[in-house]
Amino acid sequence: MLYTAVRRHGVARLVYEHQRPAAEPMLWVSDAVVWCYAKGGEWRRRVQPVINSVTIVDVGG
Repeated sequence: MLYTAVRRHGVARLVYEHQRPAAEPMLWVSDAVVWCYAKGGEWRRRVQPVINSVTIVDVGG
């Protein structure tokens, strides 16, 4: 899914780089939201207003 979307925009190759957490502070917000959603209960209820949609991906196993 990701590769198809990227190629649709003319990018032939994706590069993954591991960065220190301080290098990507904007990811802290998404990490916190995902943690709250996964934790469930009161945490999920509190974070619900900032969530537009949820996509559950079956990774098999």
